[in-house]
Parts: sequence; C-alpha cells; structure tokens
Amino acid sequence: MGGEVLYAGKPYRPIYDLALAKAQAAAGRKVAVSRVLAIGDSVRTDLKGARTIGVDFLFVTSGIHAEELGGRERPDSKALNATFAAAGDRPKAVMRQLTW
Repeated sequence: MGGEVLYAGKPYRPIYDLALAKAQAAAGRKVAVSRVLAIGDSVRTDLKGARTIGVDFLFVTSGIHAEELGGRERPDSKALNATFAAAGDRPKAVMRQLTW
C-alpha cells in the first residue's frame, strides 16, 4: 500500500541483530558470531534465521515438528533427514529436548 515494511521476527535479520546486541551488552564486549549457537524447534524460522546471520543451529526435535518426526520421545531419523532435505539445510546438532 506504499508504506515501508520492516520484518522483525524470525527468520528476519533485525531480531537476530537485537539478540546479538543484547548479548554483547550483557558481556560488555563484542561477541563473535562464530561463538553463537541458535537453538530452536522450527526449520522454517529457527534454522533459516540462524543461517541468515551465519551462526550454528541446534535443532530440538520435541517441538513443533515432533509429530511429523514420529513423536516427542523417539524421532525417526529418516523423517528427520527428510525434514532437513526439504528445508535445504542441516543444523549443527540435534537433540530431543532442551533441559538444564
């Protein structure tokens, strides 16, 4: 409609720039993107966003893709590989659940 559009959520760069700025402010120094790990459960937004800014990505299988991967407890490796193939990218690592 003629107005300016600013994309601010995942997978668009502004949200990641903001997160990096907050991390750098908390650390009191510049944080190299080579030391950043994005963590998420979506190949469409989280994996794509990590690649947008050039950081490694940890994929959590028990999130939004859990059912298509065969369930939360035992994701099927073939389904997982198919999901990454469809996304055209692979994460650095995969884990079932993120816990402290």
